[in-house]
Amino acid sequence: MILEVEHMPLNRVQACKIRRPLHRMAKKDINEEYRFHLESYYLFTTFRSWKMEWSFSKMRDLLMKYSLGMMVLAGATIIAMNLLHTKAAMDYTMLFGLFLLILLALLLASYKKLWLRGRRLTPMTQPSTFLSRWLIKISNLIEMSVFVRVPLGIVVLFMLYIMSSASVLSCDIARLELQIIDSELHNLKPQMICFMPWPVTYAVIIVLSLMLVIIGIPLIIKLTVGLAIVGCHMITVYAYYGFAFERSETTNVGMTSSLAHSWYLIAFFIMVVVREGNLNYILKASYFMSLCFEKKHKQTKVKTRTIKIIMANILPTHVAEVFKVRRRSDQLYYENFSHVAVMFATIENYEADHSGLRALHEMICYFDELLLNYQTWYKIEKIKVMGWTYLAACGLDVDHYTDLAVSVPISANPEADKVQKSTSVRFAPMDDDDYDTKSRERLPSQATINETDNTVLVMTEFALNLLRIMRDIQSKGIFFEKDSKLTGSLKIGIAHGPVMAGVVGLSKPHYDIWGHTVNMASRMTSTGVLDGIHVTDSTSNILQDFNIRCTFRGMTFVKGVGQVPTYLVDLDENLHFQHISRNNDSHMGSIVSVQWLDEKRAEK
Repeated sequence: MILEVEHMPLNRVQACKIRRPLHRMAKKDINEEYRFHLESYYLFTTFRSWKMEWSFSKMRDLLMKYSLGMMVLAGATIIAMNLLHTKAAMDYTMLFGLFLLILLALLLASYKKLWLRGRRLTPMTQPSTFLSRWLIKISNLIEMSVFVRVPLGIVVLFMLYIMSSASVLSCDIARLELQIIDSELHNLKPQMICFMPWPVTYAVIIVLSLMLVIIGIPLIIKLTVGLAIVGCHMITVYAYYGFAFERSETTNVGMTSSLAHSWYLIAFFIMVVVREGNLNYILKASYFMSLCFEKKHKQTKVKTRTIKIIMANILPTHVAEVFKVRRRSDQLYYENFSHVAVMFATIENYEADHSGLRALHEMICYFDELLLNYQTWYKIEKIKVMGWTYLAACGLDVDHYTDLAVSVPISANPEADKVQKSTSVRFAPMDDDDYDTKSRERLPSQATINETDNTVLVMTEFALNLLRIMRDIQSKGIFFEKDSKLTGSLKIGIAHGPVMAGVVGLSKPHYDIWGHTVNMASRMTSTGVLDGIHVTDSTSNILQDFNIRCTFRGMTFVKGVGQVPTYLVDLDENLHFQHISRNNDSHMGSIVSVQWLDEKRAEK
């Protein structure tokens, strides 16, 4: 902490110590303070970028009303000094008139704070009267707008200077000179019939000191106004009323009275300039540090979001939340699920050497785009891609919910995405238009369908949409020639049951699933048919409960299991499910889409 305090940006002396050429410094030594010195000029501490300077200048000044309060106090002090030290009769109309104008400016600037005392400004608590609303707007303008705040401050400072010099300006100089000459001829002390010189100088110094309390006006403008006030008083001292100032008392032995007035005023102005320069440096350094902090904060948010997106794409959402917390390297993470639908989809009937990696990448991207439509209830997780085989599972999500804002990044340049994916196959999730209106029947009763059976239905829908994508690829000849016999086809196998899932590895962790269900789904793919969905006996029973017809294929040999009955999901020429014909409508059902499952869950 001591080192941090010693290196706080307090003044330009420290800036001079570290000003070195940028190329001679290591990048690690370039901190915010050094960059601030590079981004600003030494004189007046103005930013080199006019946009940054303008952004700093137009910042709101919430202390402007308090600065006006100090000006009102200074005006009252100047009036009291005139009442005490003015010798001759003086018309105070101008003094009190200017004072009332300054007081009015204070009331306008403070009206919003006075009105909001004890209440909050909301659309429901807006003032009812037209005048009150306009007064609040004016008060906001004084705080917010630099075009209102700066002219107001300049005008008030000059009004105070006029008040401080009112006794001098209203004095009859000819009469004053005659009175002084007559006093000197009779060896008497000079009589100041109009004003006392030193109280006038003190009043001007009070006006200059107000620059220390005005923060919302740029330093250059304040220095210009201060120089103008000092110059006007110098003209008053030496040009017009020098005869009176020369015969006033001096503050230093051997120094003339006029020079004493000038030195007193100039010395105080130099002190104000030094103090204002230091304050301006601190304010601008703090502003620059806040900009750097905001920039770093935005970069941190982008990095954090990128990490979340990467983790959400590598691991399931509920697993990614666990791995956000620091864990031991040897700590094992695994979980068991009792009912998971597993799908293997293998791309076959192609020339691997001719197709290349790009064709595989594009097709997998099409599959991933489809996967985005299955990220709500009964979410489908992409497990991995093994060569030309796509592995996915449904039922691994604990709470059946995924934050799409995290797992699905939104591109900042949609036009570039259109160019990059100009050849992408477009598809949509299965909706009501995909089915014949005559085949829309009542859904199966809840007594015949378990809640967990929906995962099988959702996975089968996903597999059907994969077949549709491959048909679009074949018909459009995106990767394969239309006349070629090797146009690429899918073999899909689905099985359901208990699985074990977990994360393997510390470096580049991989989420995978194991179990008999996974092996059966893999065997359904390897023993399946092109452009078909091959399922096990238990999976076909669930699909038939959803009114999806499955055809018995026969006894299929499965390595490690033996002969097992398998089924093919019946599809028509347009790749729609074939329904089971039943006589009793009370037990008839229809295909249940993912959209319907969402609606059912929402009703619950």
